[in-house]
Amino acid sequence: MADIQVILTELEKLEPSGLAALTPHFRVFFPVIQQKLAGGVKQKEIIKLLSTHGVQVHHTQFNSLMKSLEAEHCGDTETKEVPR
Repeated sequence: MADIQVILTELEKLEPSGLAALTPHFRVFFPVIQQKLAGGVKQKEIIKLLSTHGVQVHHTQFNSLMKSLEAEHCGDTETKEVPR
């Protein structure tokens, strides 16, 4: 059996991945992204820009994040949780 302290240390080092890792970034970017989409900027252009700055997001992840953050801003608690 592995040393319990080693396991605990390794568990502490784990970072979120997928949508859970992207959510904090999108929470900051959300108002501007929403404004740009409403103004006619294409989702593809936003994703490309984010990717040039190291924020890698697939269009389906983008849609999920935007839907989740829209629900947060509207106070809809049923869809508030971001899927992982």
